[in-house]
Amino acid sequence: MPIIQPHIEHRRARSPKVFDVGIKTDRKLAYLVLESSNRLFEELAKWESVLE
Repeated sequence: MPIIQPHIEHRRARSPKVFDVGIKTDRKLAYLVLESSNRLFEELAKWESVLE
């Protein structure tokens, strides 16, 4: 999470509206990362069962 923090601070300094948009896009980004990592773990689990 610390990677995302600085540019949120930067946006807050400029305007509250942009800051809100920033939070929304970050949430989407975090969700996408979560989704893809979940999928990755599912794939790994499949391969583990195949290898056993």
